[in-house]
Amino acid sequence: MTQSIQTEWSGRHQGKDELRTEIWTRLLAEQAAIGQPVGHIPAFVGGDRAAARLAELPFWKAAHVIKCNPDTAQIPVRLRALQDGKTVYMAVPRLTQERCFVELRADELRDRHIALEDAASHQGAMQHGRLIAFDEMAPIDVVVTGCVAVSADGGRTGKGAGFADLDWACCANSGWCSPIPPL
Repeated sequence: MTQSIQTEWSGRHQGKDELRTEIWTRLLAEQAAIGQPVGHIPAFVGGDRAAARLAELPFWKAAHVIKCNPDTAQIPVRLRALQDGKTVYMAVPRLTQERCFVELRADELRDRHIALEDAASHQGAMQHGRLIAFDEMAPIDVVVTGCVAVSADGGRTGKGAGFADLDWACCANSGWCSPIPPL
């Protein structure tokens, strides 16, 4: 049995804690993580290429509104969405505010002379985006969420805090997310 790495979110599910430890350890050993992966949704080498491949898919091309987690790993996805002229919604970390999403629109950012690369970061989105509540959101076409591990059947394990699950549930219950199309 693997000794789990302890984070502030540890202890809710031993099997998931062990899986996270395995993934974080491998990312470090293989030098595939960008920055410190432990305790985070890890940014990874090739994230920009993954975002480019995502942007080639028909459902991405048809989408107008993208919701993406605030994790560093999703910076390339948020940037690509802005470059493609899509509206980006990013959850406010830990969902602690009534206006729990940040809205980013490439045309408005450009009009204000804000580099899309700056706005795509978590800090930049919080600084340059517009805080909004659920009732101000447009229907979401694509949801991109980070994970530490994912199973072949799509089961996801995050960093252990449950914020992505709460975020998804709020959007789905509010009717802002479309059904998942077949790939």
